Amino acid sequence: MQSRPTKAKRQPDNGRDRHRAPQPQRQSVAPPWRGPAVAGRPPSAAPFISKIANAEHEQTGDGFDIFEFRKPLGRVGTVSIARDEAVIETAVLKKIRQKNGVLPKSDAAATQIVRAAISSAPKEYRLLSQHTGWRLPDRCFVLLNRVINFGSSELKVCPPPWTEQLPFGPVSMVGTIETWKETVAAEAQYSTRLMLMISCAFAAPLLRLVGRPPFIINVFGRSKAGKTTGLLAATSVIGIGQEEGLPNWNTTDAGLMEVARLFNDSLVPANELALMKGGKADRRIRVKQLIYAFGEGRDTTRHSESSFATPRGSVTFRGILLSTSEKSFQQQANEAIETRDDGEIARAHDVPAISKGSTTIFDRLPEHTPSGARGARKRLVALRQACALSSGCAMVHFIKLVGKHQAEIAKQAPALVQEFVSSLRISDDDGPLMHAASNFGIIFAGGALAIKAELLDWDRELLRSAIASCFEDFRNACERPEDSITRARRHLVDAVRKLKMPSVRSVATLESTPKVGVWTKDEKGWIAVIHSTRFDAMFPDQTMARDALIWLDERGWLRKTKQANAATRDNKKWAERTVKIDNGRNRFRAIIFRWPRKIEVPSKKAASD
Repeated sequence: MQSRPTKAKRQPDNGRDRHRAPQPQRQSVAPPWRGPAVAGRPPSAAPFISKIANAEHEQTGDGFDIFEFRKPLGRVGTVSIARDEAVIETAVLKKIRQKNGVLPKSDAAATQIVRAAISSAPKEYRLLSQHTGWRLPDRCFVLLNRVINFGSSELKVCPPPWTEQLPFGPVSMVGTIETWKETVAAEAQYSTRLMLMISCAFAAPLLRLVGRPPFIINVFGRSKAGKTTGLLAATSVIGIGQEEGLPNWNTTDAGLMEVARLFNDSLVPANELALMKGGKADRRIRVKQLIYAFGEGRDTTRHSESSFATPRGSVTFRGILLSTSEKSFQQQANEAIETRDDGEIARAHDVPAISKGSTTIFDRLPEHTPSGARGARKRLVALRQACALSSGCAMVHFIKLVGKHQAEIAKQAPALVQEFVSSLRISDDDGPLMHAASNFGIIFAGGALAIKAELLDWDRELLRSAIASCFEDFRNACERPEDSITRARRHLVDAVRKLKMPSVRSVATLESTPKVGVWTKDEKGWIAVIHSTRFDAMFPDQTMARDALIWLDERGWLRKTKQANAATRDNKKWAERTVKIDNGRNRFRAIIFRWPRKIEVPSKKAASD
């Protein structure tokens, strides 16, 4: 006879259960490793293996399959397996278990999952590039950690595997292009040096398109002048916004060549030449050798079986090495009691960080800006902060533009170089200086194309004058004196910037002859009307004043009469015009010329005060 199950005796509640609050019904909570479902993958609790890509190492030609699999706690891992092993079930199973993959305990069940993954087609095909920089047939540009595509292709190009172990800080894309333009680029227009350095970043990718060799710009000057900040402003274009991420000169010669290969077709930053090891004589020898080696655009040739040999596909490079230093290359040569070769001057260009009359790299600050070193330092600190918050975006936009219109830009860039070089006064017999002028011309071309692409909200003529000013300072730094016309132009630019003249709508409405002159304006920009005698007073002698008039006439800016004689240094009558004022009742002789630069023009009231 089957006994009835006994009920558990309920303990007396002594009246307390009646007053106890009802307990909520407990719900089952998934363990933390059960993540949300991902498209294309089974639920996170279930093991899975998927062949996500077939990849090929361009340098060696070796192929391998990349598998994705489940790891403990809902994580996902990947493993690359050589093609000869990727078809063997036991080999794949062993690799995934070594990588801590979650698989069934049963070998039969695990092998079934592996077999399905092996037999499936890869989701994409990858090519590990053997070099960085342009890959025009593949419609892409390879950076250290990403690839910029400006076209479609079934083959996905990836950065070289040897770029994973960088000898410097990370290269990344931070912020937006709008923020970069409003902060870094906008602040740079107040400095000829900043405009030069940022334009270098846009000019470097053009070298391969126009067939120009690599070269070096060395910005030198005393400490705390803003050299490293300027370098950061330039590297913010390519994705380095903080000083700890900058490569520097504390490296071996082979190490510098490796950095050049890493930044192929890009700006090659090198901070602080003083970090180079060795005595004065040793550093001078190393610098000279590195200048020639970098200018050739080729790493050191070694035996093919040497472990230090550079792969053939990445042995060459192009780029602009932007260096900072407290001393110029010329000063190093002088200390070593040497004379720089013409080949050095053609390949490496010293540019002083501080122009005449400035305390930092900011040499074009508006008049209303607080003067003094403290105000300039604040701007440098703010610029550094802006670089850290916005970097890498400008390069992506510029490369896509150049890549899509490479044939057109390959024609425009040489024309811009010629435009810049023709604006300088250089003897055709001075080959090294002419070559250097072409290098500065490609820098101008890079900045001008970035302006056209609306990445830089700069005035094009302001950019040209900034690069020209840097070139003339390089010319003086390498002890190749400028001609009289160039000296007069430089003096005129400084003198016009210091002029205190009121602005008027019409010169004819003036009631009396101005003491110095006036500014007026038309649809093309500002026009200076300066009393003839006061124009001469702006220069140390009449010869320089005549040379300045000749330069204005050559530029097409001088407004002379149609009956004027040819330009001459003998007199200035050919450059003068008669200006009528007070509705034609009075007149005076004046020098009138267009001035297309962005300058601060005081109002009439401010000038009278």
